[in-house]
Amino acid sequence: MKHFLAYGNSDQAGFRDARVRDSFDYLTVPGTIAAYYPDATAAFVLSSRLKYMIDPRTPLFQGAIGQPKASHYSLAQALGSAVVKRMGDPTTARAVEFDAGLFTHQVIDEMVGSVVTFQRTYGQRAADVRGRLDRYRGLLALATGKVTDVPNDGPAPTFVLAPYFAARSMSDDWWHVNQKIWAACLKLPNPEAISPVIAIEMEGLDALEEAFKRIPRGLGQTCFYWIAGFGERRASPSELRLVWDVVRQTDARIHLVSLYGGFFSVCMSYAGLWGFNNGLGYSESRSWPDLPTTGAAPPRYYVPALHLFQPQGVAQLLIETEPAFACTCQVCAKGRAIVSLTNMQLKAHFALTRNAEIRQVESQPKETVASSLEESSKLLEAVKLKIPSVEINGSYLNRWATVLREATERPQLQVSP
Repeated sequence: MKHFLAYGNSDQAGFRDARVRDSFDYLTVPGTIAAYYPDATAAFVLSSRLKYMIDPRTPLFQGAIGQPKASHYSLAQALGSAVVKRMGDPTTARAVEFDAGLFTHQVIDEMVGSVVTFQRTYGQRAADVRGRLDRYRGLLALATGKVTDVPNDGPAPTFVLAPYFAARSMSDDWWHVNQKIWAACLKLPNPEAISPVIAIEMEGLDALEEAFKRIPRGLGQTCFYWIAGFGERRASPSELRLVWDVVRQTDARIHLVSLYGGFFSVCMSYAGLWGFNNGLGYSESRSWPDLPTTGAAPPRYYVPALHLFQPQGVAQLLIETEPAFACTCQVCAKGRAIVSLTNMQLKAHFALTRNAEIRQVESQPKETVASSLEESSKLLEAVKLKIPSVEINGSYLNRWATVLREATERPQLQVSP
């Protein structure tokens, strides 16, 4: 299972922490941050020497934008003249509406070319930000003890993502825009190195399987998807099983990556999910059209046994009442009180714990993981009897366990000698 970890503008120190750096596979850079802080972000990303990708975040330009942010205007510059024109003058920001009709073939050709070029040439920004880049190299050397070199033609993203928009069904106008985007990608050089993105709203969840089938064969074999409004802890067993089965039945040669996921996404490696993305303590799910209004989460502690974020005080009380909930990661093993952990320590704890979850699922049969979830549910209910003020709905633990026990794993690919 490949872990993609999203970069937030306040996460620079966290991503210099050697423990965090060793806990994931790819850095995800939101397009808004890459565009709004162009020099600082490029210098940080390229000096980090981490494998990375840029999420173009094109659904920000879908539907109504009541109060455009400065980052909207910055990102619009990477999407072409039609999007810039529709956004209007940033000095007199006003509400704006993006309808599917705006995205004609001509507009899409320009947008796709611009978005793909922005990503493919991102490494070349090293020459433009050399001063900042060298400063970040120095900070990284202080944190890790290792000096890195970054040539002027810096590392390119590992994955180049096509623009994408959220659709409710195959008959949705936005779905047809996505199809035109894929057609435009096929006209570019090396289309096989461009990853398609499927974005389906929850009410169109039944269309997910068909959506995957319609991806053109000429595009990249790593496909990213986002089910807008799909929360793993909120989802019913039938919804969880539907997503599981779609992933399991998708051509095994296609590497599927969920753009937003938590522990259940880790468990979906049994179904063949190749990777998933989340932030350092946030972005395990994302709704639409709430995308423009979301931001970083407040400091919270991730309780490993519950696979759940909680306020530090609540987490401290849980563990004092039930020691089986205690964490043994490098941050927590030193006996620090949870309420005393700094935001950076909370992020390091989460990164280490998420990595441990991935290793657990890779090394255990799904029935063993299911038993662990059921045991955590029983312990939580016992804690709630002792401390009625703890109001945590842990029903998702048994729902996940039920799906794990009942679902079918994807057979391992047989490699010819």
